[in-house]
Amino acid sequence: MDRFLTDIALAEQTELIEQLLDYCREVVACYAAAQIEHGAHATCIGESLSGPDVISPHLYERFAFRSVQRLAQDLRKKGILLAYHICGNTTPIVTRMVETGAAILEIDYKVDLVKVKAAATGKTCLLGPIDPSSVMALGNKEEVSYRCREALRVLAPHGGFILAPGCTLPLDTPTENIHTMIEVARRYQGSS
Repeated sequence: MDRFLTDIALAEQTELIEQLLDYCREVVACYAAAQIEHGAHATCIGESLSGPDVISPHLYERFAFRSVQRLAQDLRKKGILLAYHICGNTTPIVTRMVETGAAILEIDYKVDLVKVKAAATGKTCLLGPIDPSSVMALGNKEEVSYRCREALRVLAPHGGFILAPGCTLPLDTPTENIHTMIEVARRYQGSS
């Protein structure tokens, strides 16, 4: 992976990089079609290396954006919804993430909630942003409840939001914290 990131940063073999990204996009599209054929309702991609915590917004624009945008368009033509996740603080690229056409943007806890909501409102659905480690796995019920209520306060108005962890939950996440998240969402839904 280090060599790949170095190649992207140096941009000396852009044609080869673009060929690789095209191949990966085609494989993901085939896999998504197989998922739908076997009963899935949507598909998801995670691009941990595409975020500003790893590469610059310029490199995201140059390499990742077009590939994901084309994938989202290809899948939409087949009636397949795409959820798109990038770990870390994606606030600097969230507008471009929205412009990919992904039906859902899975956002991490590091984002600026207000800016992300402004970029996504009326254009795509947001999913997240509760910290899977320090809140969901290591926090207590009160902290989980507080973080969930805060996310709902900022992200839920006018729709287009699904409360969830901002990334994969650790295996040792307490079940009671998961139930707390679900209960907060149910209470919010009942009050709106």
